[in-house]
Amino acid sequence: MSESAATTGSPTDVVDQLAGHIATLLAQGQSQEKVARILVEQGWEDETARKFVQGVAAALEDYRSSPAGRQALASKYLKHVGFGALWFIGGGLFTAITYGSASSGGGTYVVAYGAIIAGAIEFFWGLFGYLKHRPQ
Repeated sequence: MSESAATTGSPTDVVDQLAGHIATLLAQGQSQEKVARILVEQGWEDETARKFVQGVAAALEDYRSSPAGRQALASKYLKHVGFGALWFIGGGLFTAITYGSASSGGGTYVVAYGAIIAGAIEFFWGLFGYLKHRPQ
């Protein structure tokens, strides 16, 4: 943790801020071992750091399994569905427009396969994430 992650306030506030920072690192895909190592580098005892990180990880998993957590994740993935659809459709339209111009007046056209492929990946990633985390 850097100085920019410095915490202020009462001891409870400090612990809550630290837990929030650790939860963010875990949610971003950092391993528990790596996060615990960061705490040890900041002066924590190894066992204490590991237990604290495990507690935060357990709380994070409990939240992800809760109705509110599932709703938050479902909303996040629905945004990916929307953006993926926009990129896919936009790439297809751009391809169609340039193809139409090239076929009527001659010339070349652009196949926006990057936007189409990236849009499809984003769409399906969002769709599968939504289906996995949708509220029951």
